[in-house]
Amino acid sequence: MYGTSTHEEMSFDLEQRGEVTVITVAGEVDIFTASRLREALVEHIAAGRLHFVVNMERVTCLDSTAPAVLIGAWWRVRDHGGRLDLAGVPGPIRKIFHVACLARDFAFYDTTDEALRALTAIPGV
Repeated sequence: MYGTSTHEEMSFDLEQRGEVTVITVAGEVDIFTASRLREALVEHIAAGRLHFVVNMERVTCLDSTAPAVLIGAWWRVRDHGGRLDLAGVPGPIRKIFHVACLARDFAFYDTTDEALRALTAIPGV
């Protein structure tokens, strides 16, 4: 970015809901912040957590780094029988997933509760 940066820090909270890890992300997920999200996902996957809901309703902006982080985690959990679903994705951000042909890889839900109901209806979750 040229000139004055308007970069907003990303934050995220993790919460265990049974077998599902809910990650609520806020702010800008970009090249400057996405590595923190990647590290948290990798750490939880390495610890045996395989089911995730990523709540993105408070994400204000993302660049191509964010979908790459999420698709990488999606592949890791999928290979072990897990799931990574997205909740509360704002329309303009959801469009990025469609344009990048990634929408077919994720299940999108309007709310975290809706995603949790869908996940917990799956045997073994």
